[in-house]
Amino acid sequence: MKEYQATIEFVTDYLQARFNENAKSELETLISKGIVKSEEDSWKLLLYYDEDGIYIPSVHIKKCLENAGKEFKIKKQKRSMLQWTVSNVMVKPSKIYLGKQDPDRIEVSTPSRKDGSRVTVKHPVILTGTQVKFSLNVLDDDMEKKAIINLIEMGGKMYGIGGRRRDMFGRFKLISFSNGLNGTVNKQRTNREPTVPTVPTVPTVPSIPVLTMLPIPKELEEVTKAIESWLIYKKERGEQYKPAGLKALYARFLLMVPREKVKKAIAFSMASNYAGVFEEKGDNLTNGKNRRTDTSSGRISGSASYQPGKYDHLR
Repeated sequence: MKEYQATIEFVTDYLQARFNENAKSELETLISKGIVKSEEDSWKLLLYYDEDGIYIPSVHIKKCLENAGKEFKIKKQKRSMLQWTVSNVMVKPSKIYLGKQDPDRIEVSTPSRKDGSRVTVKHPVILTGTQVKFSLNVLDDDMEKKAIINLIEMGGKMYGIGGRRRDMFGRFKLISFSNGLNGTVNKQRTNREPTVPTVPTVPTVPSIPVLTMLPIPKELEEVTKAIESWLIYKKERGEQYKPAGLKALYARFLLMVPREKVKKAIAFSMASNYAGVFEEKGDNLTNGKNRRTDTSSGRISGSASYQPGKYDHLR
């Protein structure tokens, strides 16, 4: 088993959401009993908190890594890293404390319930820039360190943790990643032990993941968030890009100058529920035809005009 120490930093605000289907009725019951003074305190129901302060449940980071495992394939195998992550990765401790007693602010939203009504939800928020440290225990000794780093980076970029992740909350980046104490001790002990002849065995192929997502070119850094939003949109449609398709997509974006065109095209295509990225045309009302009203004659430009007496000889 290998142990690693990781530090992540939130690049968007992180919303805590200890929430379930019965949260509204639970809130009303508590208010009626006087346990919660008013709805102004309702955010406390969504907060992960104990006597040591605010914390992140380790299962949230584990779930994020499992989702990221769907984006990778194990070398020479057709399956993704999802099941490997479920079986081999443990996140510790179970409660990852943030060193805070109170949230940085409160985010108010009004999501709709199953019956169509809306309820006011107040999420406790941890601001962008907050760093979180935790440990990873990896049972598979054959898995490369770079593979685990890719898994964390993909999880922070594409999935995140906490509430309202579709609205780009809870995204993070990896700040540092190093071998833990156990990994160092095992390595030193192995160097000291003499080599002992062993019975030859059939060699096994180490499980090394292959990254299926190409990194966004540096020339497109200013529109990275827009591109990431598009990739999430495509994934939700069940239309995940392959490397060749991503390369063509990036090449097209590089031709769009200024880069603001990329943002507008992505926003327009997502709003229109398109499968591809298209730029909005300047005049969509005429379907590309140049039809205009001639105010001087009161007729449509390009249509036939009436000339008195022109066809009298045919009577």
